[in-house]
Amino acid sequence: MMNICRLRYYGEKWLRWARKNKHTGNNSHIPERHQHKQVLRQCAHGELYEINQIFYDEYARLTNV
Repeated sequence: MMNICRLRYYGEKWLRWARKNKHTGNNSHIPERHQHKQVLRQCAHGELYEINQIFYDEYARLTNV
């Protein structure tokens, strides 16, 4: 569960970053190299992020033991 919480925090961090820079001269798009990680996928604006299903499957497996 700790990994899932940390990944959610990471996704929310990028969302806050994109929102903060949205109406400024700074580029508010998340860089491509940070959008497509093995464990987390995000859109360029940070609104949508998806944690890899493997983490949820492993959590379910461990809680059912």
